[in-house]
Amino acid sequence: MDEKTARQPLVPVALELEHIGPEKHVRHPLRRGDVCPACRSARLDYDGMLNLACPQCGYALGGCFS
Repeated sequence: MDEKTARQPLVPVALELEHIGPEKHVRHPLRRGDVCPACRSARLDYDGMLNLACPQCGYALGGCFS
């Protein structure tokens, strides 16, 4: 390998980020009080095991550990 080849990167580096699109496509993490993503008819709340749970359909999202 000669000196000129060793200096060039193997993959071209892009300095611009692609346009992601409208902000409506950006998702935030689910929180207490958000509408249930499964049934869309109830609000999420914490259950006794600290999981975000839907009282209507039973959807549960565990995301913490101790």
